[in-house]
Amino acid sequence: MSTIANSLEIEAIKTAISRTITFAQMSNAQKKGVINQLFPDGVAFWYADPKAAVGDTVYGWDVSTINGGGFFFGEVASIPVNSDSAINFKIQN
Repeated sequence: MSTIANSLEIEAIKTAISRTITFAQMSNAQKKGVINQLFPDGVAFWYADPKAAVGDTVYGWDVSTINGGGFFFGEVASIPVNSDSAINFKIQN
């Protein structure tokens, strides 16, 4: 490939990449789609992560209204996750 053709292809790739959406620009639903593709077996979100939805696994600690401020790990039962009733606990410490 000539230097000119090579340069044109590099510019075309740069242009195509600049038209893509970055993770920071994605909506929470789009981010969740990427996460689900990268981690098909699931991940645990921080309890207050806006991407967490009902059925997702979450963890946290130091939240006086959840598990008395202790460590917890569980499944989101309802949104927002701001009380014991919003989580089906798997681990409480």
